[in-house]
Amino acid sequence: KRSILRPMLSLSGWDLLGHLGYTIRLYGTNMLLNIFFGPAVNAASGIATVVQSAISGFSANVITAVRPSIIKSYATNDIRRFDTLLTNTSYFTLLIMMVITGPVLLNLSLIMTTWLATVPKYCIDFTFLCLLSNCISAYASILYIGIHSTGKLMTSSLFRNILYVFSIAILYLLLKLGYPPQTAYALLLVTQLLVGIVDSMLLHSYIKSFNLKPILKNLLVATLAFIISFIVGLKIKNGVSSIADFFLSSISFVIIFFFIIWTLGMSSQQRLLIKVTINKYVKRVKA
Repeated sequence: KRSILRPMLSLSGWDLLGHLGYTIRLYGTNMLLNIFFGPAVNAASGIATVVQSAISGFSANVITAVRPSIIKSYATNDIRRFDTLLTNTSYFTLLIMMVITGPVLLNLSLIMTTWLATVPKYCIDFTFLCLLSNCISAYASILYIGIHSTGKLMTSSLFRNILYVFSIAILYLLLKLGYPPQTAYALLLVTQLLVGIVDSMLLHSYIKSFNLKPILKNLLVATLAFIISFIVGLKIKNGVSSIADFFLSSISFVIIFFFIIWTLGMSSQQRLLIKVTINKYVKRVKA
């Protein structure tokens, strides 16, 4: 029937448009790097993208698992559960990405030199910025599921496409002015942050009862915890790249990060949820 087919085509069309913009930005960035700096820098960009894809797989699994529950809660008009799922899932996904990303960033030079015989120039810088943008993308992806649940994708998709295409134009201008190749991935970081901000505002406009305060609070606390833990990890490493320092800095990062999050960044309900989940997992393993 036309009444069913038309909304389905509209939803899939706007969703496809959003992915098209991302593809244009991805290939446009690589093309500009190749034009201005040659294939060597483009190869470094390719390696950074491989590392980014490997780590983003963790958040993709979480998103795949929770997506049906979020959409179902909105479809059944259970907005309170919808709000709770979005808030908790976006937060926990961000925490997972940060606790994986932090030790990798602390020891990126050691990891790259161990993995590659010769590390291309700019490869470490590209990967560093890519992995930071990964954390923001994971957080924003959960919010996008909320927008997807409402079926109102037009504004979000249009904004994404305009921003992605505009970012390519800005990148071209900056590279033409003599900015370094790292600018491409710094710009990627900024665009992902803008997408997350706009999507959260759109979600609030579509669902007036959706509370943005916990979302913003979680993002702020997680960012502060990440920065503090990362600085302590750098102090422990003190510029040394060895296996012992790899484990020491990684363990210290994880412990400090979780201590700050557990004491300052979680509500009693979130702590209870984690305890219940751990107890269920332990019982399942013992059985």
